[in-house]
Amino acid sequence: MARPLRISPNLGLDEWLVAPMTDHAHEAARRFVTNLKEAMGRDSVLSTAKRAGVDRNSLRMVLEGRTWPDGRLVAKLEAAFERTLWPGYFKD
Repeated sequence: MARPLRISPNLGLDEWLVAPMTDHAHEAARRFVTNLKEAMGRDSVLSTAKRAGVDRNSLRMVLEGRTWPDGRLVAKLEAAFERTLWPGYFKD
């Protein structure tokens, strides 16, 4: 049986990084990407992918909000930048 399709983190919105999202999972993904972009600074997707040892296309799709980051990608990026990127649990 095929796996059901999941809605992408960006919900198809171009401005998804600008404002908080009401759904916890989508907001966590948005905060992760915001934290990652801050950590990357002016580094390119390619140089970040090489630094973390991850696939650049996977990284690009996560940054665009087209796919969900998996645990391995999060862990490798956090190790590469030596900082927590995943926002964890929060209440707003």
